Amino acid sequence: MGNIKAIETRYKGYRFRSRLEARWAVFFDALGLNWEYEPEGFETDAGWYLPDFFLQGNGTKGPYVEIKATLPSEIEISKLVSVCEDKSAYGLIISGTPSFKHTSWINIHKEWMRDGEERYNHLYLAYPFCDFETDEAVIAARSARFEHGEAP
Repeated sequence: MGNIKAIETRYKGYRFRSRLEARWAVFFDALGLNWEYEPEGFETDAGWYLPDFFLQGNGTKGPYVEIKATLPSEIEISKLVSVCEDKSAYGLIISGTPSFKHTSWINIHKEWMRDGEERYNHLYLAYPFCDFETDEAVIAARSARFEHGEAP
């Protein structure tokens, strides 16, 4: 099985590296969240890291958000953990497209458990992302069309 090539996509004046990232921007907009795309990069022990999004709100620091088509590698997780610990911020890795059931959320904040084993400080699995209804945001993100300059 070969790698799927990301399709660069424009939305709200941003040039996203992938259509998946643009769909999550639509999702965040539908939830009324303020976001910045690739706001700044960081040097970490695991290498250079540029988070996909920074969400603003509620007086909290973050979260920094990383969007992945598949579950993240240990190195990808460690980069976001490093930034969150350094900045005393929240972090979130989102795997997959906006969905009602099948999206994985790894929220980097307190502790993360996988199969009952503590793997990282400041990580835990969390679903859903929001305490409020997300169905309309999922529908908006999944129905967004970016071809021919159409607005979602």
